[in-house]
Amino acid sequence: MITKEKLEHHKAHLEDQHNDLHKRIEVAEIERARDDLVQNMKKKKLALKDEIEKLEKQIQELDNEA
Repeated sequence: MITKEKLEHHKAHLEDQHNDLHKRIEVAEIERARDDLVQNMKKKKLALKDEIEKLEKQIQELDNEA
């Protein structure tokens, strides 16, 4: 069974990845990296955000059950 703690840990890990990717995108834009590279990073960042939001909902559901 997935526990609240595991979900929170996974969420924190994804948030770290999201923040790291945000910084990498900023640097890539400053350095005028290829548009396709920046767009791919932005898509991955958005996917991470979606996954984080999904985990937040799961955590909230577990809180409501308690």
